[in-house]
Amino acid sequence: MQRYSITTPLVAVRLFQSHETEKAGVMTSLPADAVVEIHGPSDLGDGMIEVSWEHQRFAVFERDLKVREVWYEQQRSATELHQEFWILNLNQPHASCV
Repeated sequence: MQRYSITTPLVAVRLFQSHETEKAGVMTSLPADAVVEIHGPSDLGDGMIEVSWEHQRFAVFERDLKVREVWYEQQRSATELHQEFWILNLNQPHASCV
């Protein structure tokens, strides 16, 4: 699944089953810095996709998500990169000093 971090709050519909086959929802918003996983197109209407956040399902406008998203796997802090560099270097053989 694709994961994205939202850069600004995003209008969403929290989804739940109202009957066995119908989806219902409550208007809400997803906060900035939320990391969502995309599940695919939503049955609620054209241009909407379903995402999950904190073990709940939401429908959002795909266009809104594309404007406010950052590909999560590519977003890494300098500290994370520094730690990864040191881990990689610890696992590499080093020339001994003579």
